[in-house]
Amino acid sequence: MQGIFPPATSGDHVNGVDRNKAKDTIATGDDWGFVNLYRNPCLKGAKCHAYRAHSSHVVRVLFDAKDEYVYSVGGYDKTLMMWKYT
Repeated sequence: MQGIFPPATSGDHVNGVDRNKAKDTIATGDDWGFVNLYRNPCLKGAKCHAYRAHSSHVVRVLFDAKDEYVYSVGGYDKTLMMWKYT
């Protein structure tokens, strides 16, 4: 999972990580309010699809049991968001 940490960062900005059941996608939530989707395996220098989700840090991300949705929870805004994953 080394690819989820951008170069020149300490890595403490990533607050939540989950992998889908098919094991081909990794979701992360970070301090900047983004939900990021990476291909698995996620090697150093990996690119992601980043989606602005919350007003500040994302404390948790989770795939549902059928890999149809990704859920994210915001820390400051205390909002649960449901993202369609296809």
